[in-house]
Amino acid sequence: MNNNHANAMPPADLLSKWGFEVDLFNADEARKETRLDSVMEYPEWFLEVLGNTKSLNFIIITGPRGAGKSSIRRSISDHCSTRVGNDILGGSILCINIDHDSPRWVENFSANSKKPSVSYFCEEIVDQLLVAIITYADIENFKDKLDKKEAFFLERYIYKLQSTRPDDVSVIADRLLSKYKKIRNSAMVQDWLGIITSLFGNQVSLENRTVETSAIEDLPIMIQIVKKCGFDAIYILVDEIDEYDLTTGKPDYAAEMIVPILSSINLLEKESLGLKFFLSAPVYQRLDSVSKNMHMEIRYDRTLQPDAYVLEWSDESIATMLKKRLMSYSVFQINSLQSFCASDLKNIDQLIVKYAYRNPRHMIQFCDRIVRYTAREAYANDFCITKSIFEKALLDFCRWICTNIYPKEYVAALSEYGKNDVDDENFAEANEITIEKSREILDEMTRLGAFKAKTILSGKRNYKVCDPRLNFIIEKHVEID
Repeated sequence: MNNNHANAMPPADLLSKWGFEVDLFNADEARKETRLDSVMEYPEWFLEVLGNTKSLNFIIITGPRGAGKSSIRRSISDHCSTRVGNDILGGSILCINIDHDSPRWVENFSANSKKPSVSYFCEEIVDQLLVAIITYADIENFKDKLDKKEAFFLERYIYKLQSTRPDDVSVIADRLLSKYKKIRNSAMVQDWLGIITSLFGNQVSLENRTVETSAIEDLPIMIQIVKKCGFDAIYILVDEIDEYDLTTGKPDYAAEMIVPILSSINLLEKESLGLKFFLSAPVYQRLDSVSKNMHMEIRYDRTLQPDAYVLEWSDESIATMLKKRLMSYSVFQINSLQSFCASDLKNIDQLIVKYAYRNPRHMIQFCDRIVRYTAREAYANDFCITKSIFEKALLDFCRWICTNIYPKEYVAALSEYGKNDVDDENFAEANEITIEKSREILDEMTRLGAFKAKTILSGKRNYKVCDPRLNFIIEKHVEID
């Protein structure tokens, strides 16, 4: 019998033995986190971006992947669904999330780019608002609030939704409003159609169902219907624009999709509508150049502030997040991983913070690796994190993270170069490339946050590695295959 796993135990069992309730390092995305409010740190500007029913200027939040943009988005969404949150917001706000679970508008634009992306974007908003209305409103009580125009409008869009997205009606509703635990299915849609048709008898015609109108022009009617449902305003939270199948790894294309939306004064000034955009740093950095190429003007004059809110964290903030996570998942009994370390491993919390490099997601991912490597040798090491185990986890993490956030071939070249203080001429000579190519590589790594760069008197450019994960790769000459 193979005894390779004789010393191993499931990571979840190890965490339980340490005193944690569940796998606290499995939630490396906001949608997975079950205790967001208790483990999250909020930036000082959070209440500004949260806004309220009277402050509906569009805003942009940016930061690198893993910095917590989706956590901020989810927190805003959570505020809209609670009574306490409504008190802070100054009223009831219907919150619509447009993220990579809402790919149809992106697919439609990619298939037919003759219409601007803002047209498809507004169609997505109208569809999701319609599902929200169907889900929220009590049909019998609501019908008396509708005028004839609104009833015709709803009928047309419900038929359109059925014909274009028959399988999505219940799915979208469940995802948008599952916390309200109502049953949503196609029968509910039929109930709505029946009520609307009966309101004005034979005045509701087949022609009404096929009238072609612009979603952006129809938005004001939809907004008024939403307000008749009892809401004071609507938030549209746009996230993960570069995480669709068609935009992954294509920040320029993602920017081309978002620029027409940010340039549409007709959309941005809709009454009672607040748009909040959560853009990754590569997409945000390309907005100005892409808008110039497209001959469009991003309406920064309509934002809450001219520049984006940048999500940045200090080492102290990451240390606080680690402590809060440990406390939350241990019934406030554990605030450090040091008590689970062997005598040869010191200052593990500080080391985790260092190699997380000011990124909350990376902190969780590194901790997850430490737990998994420890679990593989749990019985041999009395369930402790040893120095050897930590170093294995660190090697795995640094190699994985560096080849995911930086071009793999550049990481390999720097590892082989073996120095963390780089100048363009020596790097070019060592890799047998031109100085122009050397600068291209080093400048790109600087833009991605791996280096700090300066030009010295001789005309050479000097680059100093500032990412500790990349420093580790270079110092250890880690092989990148």
